[in-house]
Amino acid sequence: MSEPAGVRRAGYLRSREYGFSPGQVTAVHAGRGLVPAAAGCLGGVILGNVLAGPLLASAAYFFGIGVLGVPAWVDADVVVAICGLTGIAALVPAMRAARLSAVAALRAE
Repeated sequence: MSEPAGVRRAGYLRSREYGFSPGQVTAVHAGRGLVPAAAGCLGGVILGNVLAGPLLASAAYFFGIGVLGVPAWVDADVVVAICGLTGIAALVPAMRAARLSAVAALRAE
């Protein structure tokens, strides 16, 4: 979403029509960034585990050790870290949109 469209959207949310509070505007804008990030992160973890299987199996065979795999805690840490970083990155513009008055946001072009 472009910057003027995002500012206008914040104005609509703050206007009398919807009546969102600044905290609700922040949550909406931050959520718009977190939802696709979480979906992409989960898809990446699943695809990464599927693609890492043959590579780790050949490495285990080459070195003559048991079975290698990606531990579950690594997958969980990756999801938490990526979603946390995305949340922090989305929070700054979301807080800026929440501070903007409805009139100024609707006037922005």
